[in-house]
Amino acid sequence: MRVLIISSPNPYGRGGEIRSYNILMNMSDKVNIDLITDLNNDIVINELRNRVDEIYRVRCSSNHETCIANIVKLATNLRKEDYDLIVSQSEHPRYALSAFAIAKILGRPWTAIVNSFIYICPLCSSELSLTRFIRNKITLDMLNKTLVHLVSRAVQFELSRRGFGFINYEVLEVPVGIDWDVINKVRAESISKEYDIAFMGVLSSEKGIYDIAYAVYILKKKLNRDIKAVLIGDFSSYTEKMRYFSILNKLGLQPNIIFKGYLTGEEKYREMLKAKIFVFPSKIDVFPISILEALALGLPVITWDLPYSREFTTNAVIRVNSFAKFIEALEYLLTNDDTRNTLGNVGSEWAKHYTWRNAAQSEYKAYLRTIKWWLSNA
Repeated sequence: MRVLIISSPNPYGRGGEIRSYNILMNMSDKVNIDLITDLNNDIVINELRNRVDEIYRVRCSSNHETCIANIVKLATNLRKEDYDLIVSQSEHPRYALSAFAIAKILGRPWTAIVNSFIYICPLCSSELSLTRFIRNKITLDMLNKTLVHLVSRAVQFELSRRGFGFINYEVLEVPVGIDWDVINKVRAESISKEYDIAFMGVLSSEKGIYDIAYAVYILKKKLNRDIKAVLIGDFSSYTEKMRYFSILNKLGLQPNIIFKGYLTGEEKYREMLKAKIFVFPSKIDVFPISILEALALGLPVITWDLPYSREFTTNAVIRVNSFAKFIEALEYLLTNDDTRNTLGNVGSEWAKHYTWRNAAQSEYKAYLRTIKWWLSNA
């Protein structure tokens, strides 16, 4: 199979960019790949040259319409290439609309990997504009002309509850992988428990950081001891940071909440492994890889009972539907070492299936199903 992929693969970027990079690095033995990318990183490009056949680079500004035009203009020179499929590894209009237009020009089937709903939801942005609404609505309409592949059922749920959604879609069996070499190396070290609770992600109200603060405050009183929580990540804004610090000051929790900022690799995993429990009280998400990483490290997880958390089909992920149940679950695990350790082992075993090789195989199967869908619906 020969495919033309449009994406911005970057191991140092956001979730979808990291995913794209790792899929490309692990799929070259299954698919012959040509890549169109707007990535401006020579080091990453050189790494990818060993895994793909051709790389076509496009210079893009912040203007999405201009970038799409440049990508499509480049692709007009590829009319003689015999591609089986055109793939956008993102739902973002910059890549999805480019893939749609290129497929039309080359007369080939196309598909997209949908990592999130934010970039295509016409009414989800906090800064609404007519241009963004139209661009997102057109993108969603174009995606509904093919079979798309979601990283999580939560994508469809979040779109549907806003009055939108996909017509033809599947959910990838293994949407992502994790770096097991690094995780196993860190787990082999002798790391003592310094924290009761860990959280990793963007530090914002939507991610539930205030629930964590109030939980620490209540547990201190209920268990009659100090409770330590480590937060790994950056604040969403300076205003959010000042507001959170004000809350901690009022509750007297400054010594109890430890901030580590944005961490990666071994350093990130070492800090997570110093905790007994991982919490993820986010009110909205799709497939939080931090939950997967916590499970791989042997940490039980407490999170809200929402579509994103139902993707983790293991007893090591405890889903709650109220703040009282959140406190109850935390108290139980913090006072029952055997149960906590057993759940940690169960979660780590469950997470073993999430490798980048398996994720690449899952995407390859999605390509095959897309071609079959197009043949059936031609």
